[in-house]
Amino acid sequence: MYFNYYMFTFFSFSQIQIYSPLDAIKIGIENSKELKLLKEKAMKEEKISKYSLKDFFPEISLSFSQAESVKVNSNDNKNKALQIGLSQMIYKGGKTNIAYQLQRLNSELE
Repeated sequence: MYFNYYMFTFFSFSQIQIYSPLDAIKIGIENSKELKLLKEKAMKEEKISKYSLKDFFPEISLSFSQAESVKVNSNDNKNKALQIGLSQMIYKGGKTNIAYQLQRLNSELE
């Protein structure tokens, strides 16, 4: 059986040929906005789940400061400081692990 389907796109017509009901289902799935939104939402949840892994790793901080003071009839002061910090969460009563597991489960359900 042979079906013709015309799709209007920006003032032009394009013809999609459908040879079987399976082709119609395939085209419907490919063009479904709801399915595209669900896929995007699932991808977003997966990225959020991966992002929450950062809570298990150390945090590195870097800061630089510079100060100058000029006094009349006295020595001038120039200070420069570079600070590097490293902090690692050791234990938060299981909050971090539970938050990560909940986020993973939430991404699997979506």
